[in-house]
Amino acid sequence: LIAVIKAPKTIILPFTYVQGSYKTFYELHGHRQKVTFVRFLPSSKQLMTAGEDGNLVLWDMATKRAEVTIC
Repeated sequence: LIAVIKAPKTIILPFTYVQGSYKTFYELHGHRQKVTFVRFLPSSKQLMTAGEDGNLVLWDMATKRAEVTIC
């Protein structure tokens, strides 16, 4: 799986190259400031992100929703 930071506060995943452009399947919004860290957990069922807002967010990849936000 691939996750990338798009714009300051948005994470996209996964993306694929189709006919000369990238197609975004999901956008995750949950940080108030710039996202600085994105990492899948070993099971690939969750994604951990961190941002300059001081928050850590644990995302559920099945629902594409934040499970836990640690401030």
